[in-house]
Amino acid sequence: MNDFEHFVSQHFGVESKLFLEALKNSPSAKGYILGAISELVLKQYLESLGFEVLRIKEKPAGGNNAKNTTARGDFYIRKKGSTKNEWLVIESKGLKSNAEFRASKLDSKEKLFRFRKPLAFPAKDQKQKIYDKGFKTYTKAKEKWEKANPHKKFPDFAWELETAGANTADLSGIWENETALKEWINTQEDALLTEKAYREGQGIVKILVHIPAQKELEEISQKIRRAFDLRRKAKEELGEVVIEI
Repeated sequence: MNDFEHFVSQHFGVESKLFLEALKNSPSAKGYILGAISELVLKQYLESLGFEVLRIKEKPAGGNNAKNTTARGDFYIRKKGSTKNEWLVIESKGLKSNAEFRASKLDSKEKLFRFRKPLAFPAKDQKQKIYDKGFKTYTKAKEKWEKANPHKKFPDFAWELETAGANTADLSGIWENETALKEWINTQEDALLTEKAYREGQGIVKILVHIPAQKELEEISQKIRRAFDLRRKAKEELGEVVIEI
């Protein structure tokens, strides 16, 4: 019995084959493990750059409120060899959440189609519904906070209608219909949907962790549209070709 089989048997009480089957059928579990791996990869990278890296306990006794206000992150780091009690706090923002997101939405062609369909063919009132839902959630949180903090000001609602919600991409007009979208997805290599490809920036989708300015969004959309227009024209004139975006 190797280390992996021993670990699975000891902690989960099953054979490794059944454990792997359960893992494959649980996107949330797979995403959580991918997120944990992302943090370890970051730790190894920081150490390779000459930093001493200490993990900050995620849930100390007493919960997050028990944490020192300067320790709200994943790692303490300082240069190796330093004796000063001076540390930087590093938060691996996006690494874990992106890995979990990809595992649940972007690791198969069927999931990718479901993810892109509402972006490519949005309902007419979709943006308004997202905005209204966000404002409703904001209002509830504001009322609750102001009751507990009567002499303090809650931040203003900063959403804009055109960029409301977590996903502001607009892919409308790129594919003529759902069949064309599905055909395009099916022509892509399976290797482009792997975690390795996504981490190396070669995946079929690239996630923007922070929302860019509206001007940047427009430039990105225009670039995508130009690339697909070129692909259509080339296909009409020369047959099937591939144009990198």
